[in-house]
Amino acid sequence: MANYSPLDPWLDLNQILCIEESRVIGRDQTVSWQGKRYLIQDGNRTLYNYLAMFRTDLKGRTRVFVLEAEVEMSENDSKGNSLIRFSVKRKQL
Repeated sequence: MANYSPLDPWLDLNQILCIEESRVIGRDQTVSWQGKRYLIQDGNRTLYNYLAMFRTDLKGRTRVFVLEAEVEMSENDSKGNSLIRFSVKRKQL
C-alpha cells in the first residue's frame, strides 16, 4: 500500500518546477536581468533592496515576483528609454 498525500489544490507547480533567478532591486527601483534593465513600481512605496525573483517554467514562460506577489510587465517607452515597467499586483484574500 502506497503512502501519499494528494496535492494541495492551492499549490502552483509552475512556481516549484522552474528555474529561479533573483536580483536585488536598486535605489532607482530597477533590476538587471539578461542584459536588460527593468523598472519595478509599487505605488509610493520603495522596493529598494528587496528581491525580484525571475521564474522561468518548463515551457519557457518567465514570471516575476516581488514579496511573493507576481508583478505585471509592460514596456515603458514614453520617455524614449528601453526600461520595462512592472507593477506589483496584490492578491485578494
